[in-house]
Amino acid sequence: MAEIKLTLIVARSIDQELEAYKRHENQAYREKLAVAYLSKADMERLGVKSGGTVKVSSPQGSTIVRAVEDPDLEEGLIVMLKGYWASRLTSPNPSREGLLVDRGIEVTVESIEGEVQPPSFPKP
Repeated sequence: MAEIKLTLIVARSIDQELEAYKRHENQAYREKLAVAYLSKADMERLGVKSGGTVKVSSPQGSTIVRAVEDPDLEEGLIVMLKGYWASRLTSPNPSREGLLVDRGIEVTVESIEGEVQPPSFPKP
């Protein structure tokens, strides 16, 4: 399977802002979070089609998500929405300024066969 290095940007969508005010579990919304947006060129380099599965790895960890082509995204970037899947790739420790480090992270992306990684949380 193909493997490439990209720069991760973790973003927040308008849907996430609206969903924050709801108290119910929304499966369709959760499925939107298990996505990595890539440029057409990077999708071709990986040999993956939109909706295919990719493994994204950083020094902090890895996760398995669906790849979705974004025609407006620059080659070399990968965008994931804030949530369980993106948090597996970022450090829980803030920068010196007290901010989360969720942009400009070098990640390795590889096309794989399989399903999206379901969320799992430690039991208290």
